Amino acid sequence: MKVLDKILRRRPVEEAEEVAAPEAKCIHAALAPKWDRVADIGKEDNTSDFLCETCGGEFTRDEGHELRESLAERVHLG
Repeated sequence: MKVLDKILRRRPVEEAEEVAAPEAKCIHAALAPKWDRVADIGKEDNTSDFLCETCGGEFTRDEGHELRESLAERVHLG
């Protein structure tokens, strides 16, 4: 097969270049709230910060609320 590969100018699999997928920008749609105290769990007003489950980004309480409020707009623009 090497002769045929040379004629057809095919490269062996191990030499083939890997095609990098375009890096997608995370829209932070999967935000999980975090709380500092166990007693505050489930109380939206007492969240300490937010964690994006997709990219692992961490956001302050204000940033997290802003991201949640603007999610619909960002999804349509994305």
